[in-house]
Amino acid sequence: MESDLPGGIEVAEVVRFVIPGVPVGKGSVCAFPIRRKDGRLSAVVTQEKTTINWVATARLAAERAWARSPLGGAIQLRACFWFPRPNCHYKSHRPGPGRLKPTAPIYHTRKPDEDKLQRALRDALTGVIYRDDSQIAVAYGEKRYADFGEMPRTEVEIRLLQNPPLGEKP
Repeated sequence: MESDLPGGIEVAEVVRFVIPGVPVGKGSVCAFPIRRKDGRLSAVVTQEKTTINWVATARLAAERAWARSPLGGAIQLRACFWFPRPNCHYKSHRPGPGRLKPTAPIYHTRKPDEDKLQRALRDALTGVIYRDDSQIAVAYGEKRYADFGEMPRTEVEIRLLQNPPLGEKP
């Protein structure tokens, strides 16, 4: 994963890791009101179980890659979300080496949306790699299909960015 940083911006720290499994986006959360015993109204928020499990897996992978306190400062987040190929991408709809159709796409253009994948990833890494996802100043994301024999996964690269000292021109 190459970086396209403007002149003068330096990288102070780099963290790379892989999250195993099919990437899952963070969809809309469901909230519904409940009345407490004291009569006040409150809200209960729920998420899909698959999202909760994927976020837990992502946090575990991040904790293994970064055993220090969360980074402070501007962050660049790069993520490549690898999805399994559907059988229709293969000749005679049977996966196997050398059976990929020449017309099979490289990029995944179905749901989930890339921004929802990023949202789930950003939330999972908050408090582990960086303090808050508001620190992300630059973000890149790709959705691709894994080749035959490759596992679905998310490849993550996080860079702590450093501005040039005041007075220096990039």
